[in-house]
Formats: sequence, C-alpha cells, structure tokens
Amino acid sequence: MNCPDAREQFSALLNEHIGLTERIPLEAHLHQCEACQLELEALRISDRPRPPAWSPNLDFARKTLEALRPHDTLERLRQRVLPFARKALEALRLHDMLEKLRQRFLPFARTTLEALRPHDPLERLR
Repeated sequence: MNCPDAREQFSALLNEHIGLTERIPLEAHLHQCEACQLELEALRISDRPRPPAWSPNLDFARKTLEALRPHDTLERLRQRVLPFARKALEALRLHDMLEKLRQRFLPFARTTLEALRPHDPLERLR
C-alpha cells in the first residue's frame, strides 16, 4: 500500500468503519511510514469534525412517528369499527324489540287462534 491509498482509508479507520481486508494492509503501511503515522495522529487530535459514515434519516423517523401516533391509530380504528358496532347495536335492539312484541302478543294470539277455531262438538266429548 502506498501513502495516497493509506490516506484514503484514514477516515474509515478513525470512524471504525473499516473491514479486516483493508485494515491489515493499512496498519502494515502505518508501521513502516512515519509520515502517514504523523498525519493520522494529527487527524485524531484535530478539532475539525469528521463526516460520519452513516447518519440517520431524521425525516423518515419523524414521518414514521407521526404515522404511529395513538390518536391517529384510534381514529382509524374508530372509523373502521364504529359502523359495524352501530349495525350490531341496531340488530340487538331489533331483536329485543321483536322479543318484547312476542312476549306481549303471543298470549293474545293464542287465545285469538283458539277462539277462531271451529268448535267441534265431538271434540268436547273426548
């Protein structure tokens, strides 16, 4: 490895984003080359910021968190479930109403049907 190739790897080495296949030749070169050792040490103690190898996408994180807000989730759930719940309640109310009608009018219907049956005099004798 020569000095220009080594200098290209300095930031990766300082950020610890260097693979073993690149690190071994670089360290071998640094062991032999005093100029590169001094330059690398100067970079280590310098105050200038090094560009990070990876930076998070904060816009994506913000959009994701906004999409997962509990209020929005509850609102979407309410919009999906509420119509079904209303229909279920209406069906239960209708069922209760029919049950009440059956309880009220069934005795009346029985007596009315018995009264409307033709009377057979022989049936009374049995």
